[in-house]
Amino acid sequence: MRSGKLSHTVDRDRKVIDVAELIRVYGEPGKSNGAMSPEELTDMSTLAPGELTRQALIEEDLDKERAKNATLQVELREANEALKDERDGAAEERNRWLGLVEEGNKRLQDMREDSEEDRWVMKNLTDALNKPLWKKLLGM
Repeated sequence: MRSGKLSHTVDRDRKVIDVAELIRVYGEPGKSNGAMSPEELTDMSTLAPGELTRQALIEEDLDKERAKNATLQVELREANEALKDERDGAAEERNRWLGLVEEGNKRLQDMREDSEEDRWVMKNLTDALNKPLWKKLLGM
């Protein structure tokens, strides 16, 4: 701020730095490996002690948010895996039920065919019993 690289405003006797300014000067959070560039070290050496403490607090808050973000990502991944397992289990159960329904339908069809065959045999036997005696003797 003193060197003019980082602009600020004064609000209630306190210096306020816009987030866009921080991003412009220091870059997007999470895009660096955590090591400070020589330019950043030089900038920090020109900061007043209070500003240095504020910088450390900001970095600490950033680290906390990154840890929180990582925790949320792990929870999200676990939730996705649980949903996938549940979906797979539901698909297996659905397939099992469909197999049972198909088996039941096949048995029902077989029973209908057996019933029709039994009716045909019964009709032939009834017709044979109801034939007049002379047709039976002549083989008609």
